[in-house]
Amino acid sequence: PAVCSVTGNTTATAGSTGAVVTLLGAGTCTIAADQAGNHQFSPATRQTQSFTVAQAAQATLSLTNSFSVTFGDTLTLATSGGSGTGAVSYALVSGAGSAQCILNPTTGSMTFGAAGTCSVRATKAADTNYSSIQSTTRVVTVARAAQTTSITSAVPSRPLPGGSYAVTATASSGLTPALVIMAGAGTVCSLSGSTVSFLATGMCVVLATQAGNTNYLPADPEDMQTIMVGSLNQNITFTQPANMDFGDADAVLSATASSGLPVTLASQTTSVCAVTGVRVSIVAVGDCKITASQSGDSRYAAASSETRVFEIVATVANSPVIRSASASSGALTVGFMSPSFDGGTSILGYRLVATPTNGGTAVTTESCLASPCVIDGLVNGTEYTVTVAAINAAGVGSPSTASPALTPVTNAMAVQALVSVPGDGVLTVSWTTPADLGGGTFTRYEVRIRESGQSWPSVATHNVSSQSTTSVQMTDLSNGTGYEVQVITITSANSESFEGNTAVVVAIPRRVPTSVRELSVARTSPTGALVSWKSPLSDGGASVTSYTVSFSGGASCGVVTMNPSTLAGSCVVTGLRLETTFVVSVSAVNDAGSSASATASYTTPTFPVSLPSPPAQPPCATCSRDGDGTELPGSPVTTPVGQKPGTVTLTDGVVTVVLSGARGTDAVVNSDGQLEFPLGGKLSAAGSGILPTTSMATWWNRTATNVGVASDTGVATVEITPPSGTVAGVASVRVDAVSSTGAHRAFYFAVKVIGGAPATGGASVEDPFDVTEPRKPSTSSTFDPKSGETEILSPSGEVTIPETTTTSRSITIEGDGVKATITAEPGTSMKRNSAGGLVIEGTGKLRIVQSGLKPGSSVVVWLRPSMTRLALVKVRSSGKVDFFVTLPTGVAAGDHRLQIDMVRADGQPVSMAMGFSLSANRMPVAGSNTTGGIVLSLLLLLVGFGVMTRRRRERPFP
Repeated sequence: PAVCSVTGNTTATAGSTGAVVTLLGAGTCTIAADQAGNHQFSPATRQTQSFTVAQAAQATLSLTNSFSVTFGDTLTLATSGGSGTGAVSYALVSGAGSAQCILNPTTGSMTFGAAGTCSVRATKAADTNYSSIQSTTRVVTVARAAQTTSITSAVPSRPLPGGSYAVTATASSGLTPALVIMAGAGTVCSLSGSTVSFLATGMCVVLATQAGNTNYLPADPEDMQTIMVGSLNQNITFTQPANMDFGDADAVLSATASSGLPVTLASQTTSVCAVTGVRVSIVAVGDCKITASQSGDSRYAAASSETRVFEIVATVANSPVIRSASASSGALTVGFMSPSFDGGTSILGYRLVATPTNGGTAVTTESCLASPCVIDGLVNGTEYTVTVAAINAAGVGSPSTASPALTPVTNAMAVQALVSVPGDGVLTVSWTTPADLGGGTFTRYEVRIRESGQSWPSVATHNVSSQSTTSVQMTDLSNGTGYEVQVITITSANSESFEGNTAVVVAIPRRVPTSVRELSVARTSPTGALVSWKSPLSDGGASVTSYTVSFSGGASCGVVTMNPSTLAGSCVVTGLRLETTFVVSVSAVNDAGSSASATASYTTPTFPVSLPSPPAQPPCATCSRDGDGTELPGSPVTTPVGQKPGTVTLTDGVVTVVLSGARGTDAVVNSDGQLEFPLGGKLSAAGSGILPTTSMATWWNRTATNVGVASDTGVATVEITPPSGTVAGVASVRVDAVSSTGAHRAFYFAVKVIGGAPATGGASVEDPFDVTEPRKPSTSSTFDPKSGETEILSPSGEVTIPETTTTSRSITIEGDGVKATITAEPGTSMKRNSAGGLVIEGTGKLRIVQSGLKPGSSVVVWLRPSMTRLALVKVRSSGKVDFFVTLPTGVAAGDHRLQIDMVRADGQPVSMAMGFSLSANRMPVAGSNTTGGIVLSLLLLLVGFGVMTRRRRERPFP
């Protein structure tokens, strides 16, 4: 390799000449002087002079790790500082120490056989230009590790006096835990070995403890189990979370109770981690401790809390962003922006790597502490690119995007360490003074700027007349544009630009961020999910200010948040349609624009319409069962015997089903706890806590009866008509539902049919119309709106046009004391045709909310002229209903009417009808939520309806 070079020959003066010798490396430098002679003198004999260039001392070498670890951990040593290309090696000082350390001298990987200490040191070998160097000796301290205990046996569901329970427990250390009775000892329970015996009703508390040893601390937390003897007990299953890296996105935790009741999660270390619902967010490096609890209800005692501990681990930093790069003799100078994410621990320095573009040995330095930094030891005339990576206690982070290619040259008379720092429309350029002025005196610095790829201006942009002034600011620049700045040192000896007195810096504009990392979608509920992602590896030189999230399929995320500690992002989506695949796209935004999108797909679960057909004999009289047929604890709640109306209620803690007599049917609870009603009557099942849009199916013995669909509030009502041939006697009614948590449930009710006159049915006082066909006018009026029109049929049989009001998503129709709000659901399209009619396409699903109705009465929805009954819904005690209807797929295209029959609060019948045309093409509408379009079409439909007027029609009733 070259040792020295000569530049800057000056014109001979008084028989002498001068030059600048630049030292490029260690070795022997020989300078030759020649004189070619002229017409008077012969050539002179060459004269040479040699001198030795000694190896330089390296920059200080330091070990960068945290030297406090816990037993069971591993450690990889790393360094910063040093100079040159020599390899780094590691060694134990004074042996393995009390920690029984094992060290790989090449990789720096360490393991430990015990708690204690050992000493380590790093050495960076010599190369051609630098002598070797050692770091100072550092002591690695291995502390005793923490441990936890866990009781792995489940509390008996019905512990009774005289019974016993075998307790099993483990410790995370692998040591054997000890069991202790903390409460109830000798009165409620006793302990012999690992067996707890129950003596009397009351509370018995068992604790699993572990005292630790030389390598492990005493257990904390210690698992504790509460047993309520004589009560119904429950257990919590809490999956142990894996350790997380600082910078990881929010994660979903899994904790369930054997009772099926919801579990509450809480962070015990809010300075390290935070919990919201079922998601955990990182705050800082350290141990995260989360407790799962379930407080019980009227059936279950509170569960024993379960605590899980996991570690938030520091990780390497993200990529720095190079802002400028320039070349000098044997070196490159880079200015950069530190990474916005430091990995949870301080940045200790930076690694610069210069790589020849045409192949060859890369040059690395770790002596850089802050921007700007110089990497030297390069070969003049060789083209290099350079990258920068941050170093912290976790190691070396990801390298930056490489700089533009630059070529070191001998330019001792040029300014050195030339860097630029961009601002808002400005560029500040700074440097250090030249190493040599080539025998002349300083005149000025000429500074020129050009857009990258353009020509240099012929006239200097700035002239700096003072040699000690080493910076200048360029203004009126375009943000995001790349520039190059040239600084020429003008002296009395050199008044023009040449390689030796000119330095150029490339100003690298900020870029959009790279794509977000590790985008994931995790289920939080059957219809909800957590979308989370890690920050981009590079912010492009401008901090990420926000994230943009979009969903296909009509879904949308809630508030998009950026974790201030880790810069990771997340949002929660709710109300997803079941059995649907969604694609989520996320991009990062900074001042330069948006990154490329990262995408992930997520499919919501599928649930059957009902559980398998009932067995020949009901498994129980009045009880609830899970999807596997296991009976769920709990007793039915009934109204007093003989009280009218009578009801029987069953619940699993989430879903509640109330069985009662349907309209016109007097049902009471008899002394056997059965719902008793007369032959010919009907029953009604009302469910809540059901997964929206799933079915609630009913059975009479083994015969399927009716199916209802749960509203978006999780409520469904189904009328149960005993099948033909039903005779007096005891029967079983089964109601199948899917809970809001996704669990399958079957509710069995023992009912008794008694002989006697049939129930009054549709001719009752509550429902003064026949539910077997749509209601018709009783006057000469007609009730037959055309497509695009609506009408109301009053109690007296008169037809009127209703008053309507609109909001951004719904239409409200009022008349004759009742109100109906109709909202179009996703997947349905309504639009006007050229004739002004209303055309429905897509799934044809509508949500109907009504008020002003008589409690206990029914709302019946019809499709005319096919006379298809679409819904039969029971009015709540509040006088309201909230349900969905879907137009059947087999109905022919053409003109139809939607008719709603109801009973207003005073017991009088009222009906509404709306005319529309059904499209021949009813394929589901794809893409985003079309509700906005639907509402717009409905607005057009009702334009002109304004103030209520009355009119009569003479068209025949179809």
